[in-house]
Order: sequence, then C-alpha cells, then structure tokens
Amino acid sequence: MKPFWVSFYSYKGGVGRSMALANLAALLALRGRRVFTIDFDLEAPGLDSFKELGIEAKKPGVVEYAHEFQKTRIAPDLAPYIQECKFPKPLRGKVWLMSSGKKDESYNAKRIALNWEELYSSDLGEPFIANWKAAIHRLFKPDYVFVDSRTGLTDVGGICTLHLPDLVVLLFGLNDQNLHGTAAVLQTIRDAPSPRPPQVLPVATPVPDWPREEEGLLQARFKAAEELLGLKIESVIHYNPYAALVEKLFTLESQSRGAQNLLEEIKLKLPRSNPIAAEYAGLLEEILKRDEKGLDSLIRKAREACSKDDEATAIEVRQALLDDFSDRADALFHVGQVDRLFRGREEAVEWWRKAIEAEPTHQPAFEALVNHYKLKKQLDDVIALYTRRLEQTAKLDPDRSSAMQRELGEQLMVVGRYADAARAYHGSLDEYGDQDADTRLVILFNLNESERRRDCKPNTELCRQLVNVWEKDITLQNQPLTLQANKLQAMHIPYACLGRLSIAKELLEKARRCASAVGKIDRLFSVKTYTNVSVEEFVAANDEMVSALDGLKLWDGMPLPAEKVSD
Repeated sequence: MKPFWVSFYSYKGGVGRSMALANLAALLALRGRRVFTIDFDLEAPGLDSFKELGIEAKKPGVVEYAHEFQKTRIAPDLAPYIQECKFPKPLRGKVWLMSSGKKDESYNAKRIALNWEELYSSDLGEPFIANWKAAIHRLFKPDYVFVDSRTGLTDVGGICTLHLPDLVVLLFGLNDQNLHGTAAVLQTIRDAPSPRPPQVLPVATPVPDWPREEEGLLQARFKAAEELLGLKIESVIHYNPYAALVEKLFTLESQSRGAQNLLEEIKLKLPRSNPIAAEYAGLLEEILKRDEKGLDSLIRKAREACSKDDEATAIEVRQALLDDFSDRADALFHVGQVDRLFRGREEAVEWWRKAIEAEPTHQPAFEALVNHYKLKKQLDDVIALYTRRLEQTAKLDPDRSSAMQRELGEQLMVVGRYADAARAYHGSLDEYGDQDADTRLVILFNLNESERRRDCKPNTELCRQLVNVWEKDITLQNQPLTLQANKLQAMHIPYACLGRLSIAKELLEKARRCASAVGKIDRLFSVKTYTNVSVEEFVAANDEMVSALDGLKLWDGMPLPAEKVSD
C-alpha cells in the first residue's frame, strides 16, 4: 500500500507549520505508524532544529539530492540523504527525516542553481518526483509522508501543493494578508489541470484564546476567512506562548496518556493539561479521515462495521487488512477483533498472538491475550506473556516498564511464587522515577507483602514506610469506593505487623462499609487472593481477617505482636 502524502503549507511564516508537522509525526509514531518527513522549505528550513528528533546536523538532504539529479540526470541512491529520528523515549513507530541539506558553504550555491522550472520544461520534473516517491516507498515503506513546504507563491510551493501530496494542510493566520495569499494558493490548487487534485484541510493558527461570540472580532475573522476560502474551518491551533519560544514536541509530553486520551479530552470538553497537544491530536484525526486507503482508514472501517454488527463489511475490511498490512500488529489485532465478534474468541486468539509476534510490545493484543488467559484460568500463560514482554524493556517507556513489573508481580502472587513476585516489585521500584504518593504506596505495599509471604515474617522497616506514606500523603475521599475498600483492607496488614491492632481493625471495618456500599455486580481487589472478587467474597475475607486479629495473627496464620499504643 502506497503512503499517504501530506504537504503542510502556509502562505506566510510564523504560523507554526513546522511545529505542527513535527508534533503530528511524533504523535503518529506513538501510535506505531511509520512517517517519512521532508523539509522542502529550502530557504528557511526548520525541522532539523527540533532537538527531540535526535538527528545530526550538516547531513545532505533535498538540495544535494536534487542537485545531483539535475547534474547527472540519474536519480541518486536515496539512503545517504535520510536520517532516522532518535527520540528521547522509545516509540512504537518510526520517523525519518530528509532535511533540506547540509547548510554549509556550498548549500546556497546548490540551492540557487536548482532550476525547478527548467527541470519541468525539459520533461524531467515529473519523472524525478515519481522516482523520488517510489524510492521512499520502496526503501522505507512509510504510512505517511509529511512535507514541510516553503511559504509564498513559488515553484517549490507548486511542487509541494500540486505534484507531491494527496492532501494539503493549509495553515494560515486570520489577518487579511494571510487570508488573501492562502486564497490565491487554494485557487491554484482548484484550477490545476490534474485528474486528481489534492484534498485541502484548512487550519487557522495561531488563534488568540478569545471567546468566539456571535458578534465578536474573532468570530468576524472566522466568517471572513470561510467566505474568502470557500471552506468550513473546523481545525484550530490556539496561540501558545511556549510554542512561540522553543521548537518542542508537545505531543511527547502526553506519551504515557496516549493519543486517544487526548482526543477524549476534546470530545468530552475536559480541562486539558496539555492543550496544544490535544489540538494537534484533533488535527491528526482530521488528516486521518481524509486517507481512505491506509491502515488507519481500514482500522476505522473495521471498528465501524463491528459497532454496527455489519458482518459483510467487517469481513471485507478484514481481508483488506490481511492483503495490505499482514506484517503490522495493529492490522492483525483488528483482524482478531473482527473474528472475536463474528467467529468466536478462539479464532481471535491466534491473531492476537500473531500481533504480539509482529510487535512484542503491542499493548491492545497483550491486554486481550492476558484477559483471555485469565478467563481460562491459564495463569502460567499470563506470567509467560508478562515475562516475554519485559524482555523488551529497551522498547518500553520506563513508567510502563514499572507498571508491567507490578502487574507481573500481581500474577506471581496469585500462584504463590512470592520470591519471584518480590523480585518483580523490586524491579518496579527501581524503574519508577518520581512516583505520586498513591503509586508509591502500591509499590511499597506489594513489595512488603511479597516478602512477608516469602519469609513468613514482616519487614518492620517497610511497614513503617507504608504507614508513614499512608498517614501523610494519602487521601481516599475522591477515590472510587472499590479502590477505597481495597486500600483499607490492604493497609490493615502493616499496622497489624507493627502491633497497632486497633487501627488495623478500624481499617477493616471501613473496608467492609465501603464494600457494602458498592453495586452487586462490582468486583473488588482482595489482598487475600490478589484477584478481583465479588462483594460477598470480599466481605467474607474481610470478616476472616478481623477474626484472625482477635487471635493475634493474620488470616494466613502469621503471628502478630501484642497491641501497642505506637510503634
């Protein structure tokens, strides 16, 4: 399947064109996509200024590549002109950059010597572009190619808006100069003698963060823009003072939350901790809607068909995914999702396994397999999945690796492998950096409990740390009752191990009240079994724990010290 080519064009500079391109490329890489980027703004290049892309300066690029072709009339090998981006944290996908060029003493001479009009008049322009595009597809197999176009009405601008793209993202300010220049470019695109002119997506940016009242200035400028361009403007990037000062990949700040969470903030109108990243995520979705043949398009169609119970369409899309993307984990996972709905869970499991083989860190397939094995009580298979996943630590974000260690520890606790669980929790503690209080509490508790069960005696120092975090940093009031019940039940253990039995009993009583207040079908995590259990089972275990305390022991028989006023 050929990549979807997107040109980012602005009539004037200063509207954040390169910023948008770089952030959207990073966001796609977060989602596991392969993005090839080209800096075609040869007079004022900017993509290589993003330090987070991790590329080397003074490498040959567009200018040297095109100059070599113009000199020899033979397309040079593309690979030496390309760099793979090295992000600060591992991403699922890949991004490559073909920079504008070395920007050394010879750069300007070569750039000025390039005569694009002559190249096209000699009938070499179209073959050059066709060969270039084919080489990119053959060598890198990207899902998307993003082109950063030069501003103004130029020969290069014409190549970027007419000859290269499937879609032109038009970025513009709302003042008259921006709008009239953008309208002229848009008219050129519309009048181009092409059997398939590129689609156009207008983006207003940078927009002041003012209310769009019906009679206000901002609303008037939007109305004028839509009348002049003849397009509805739905994509907006607001002015961000930080973005005006530094070249930054804001979308990477939301790496742990992911692109989908950013979209939910938009749809639900939630307060955004990273507003510009959320707007970039919204813009990306508008771009993806316009790609009708790519992987994201097929996934979207598969989801829609499944949600509508449209088996015929779902099976057709399933086959298209296998025909064009059988080596991609996301495609294989969604083939499994179709089979799960229309052919059964066992059929789906094989595709989820294949997705993991294609991409060992693929989260949706991993979660689907874990849930399947848990349902089948195949806990050894669950543990094996986690173990293999953690072998890919270099490809995991440290926060995710820490969480994976905790989840593995939980499964090991269920099957009574307490020594292995303790090692997993130690790994979680080592991997995790600046924990919030709740996360630190969870890690410390699990470490303490795995060691207690392994050694059949408490770690007094760890118990003291737990009590200290609990009393100083933890607030339960705003947490769900199911979570409150779990934490209250769990925390009775360190208090009891320190001889503070009265407090331990109070915590268990509060846990019982919380559990009794939740819905009948809710499940609660019980520290006794390290599994989610029914309300009835949770309460029964809780009562067993209270009775054990009366006999100066924990429910599992470990002796406790007598009551102390304090430790």
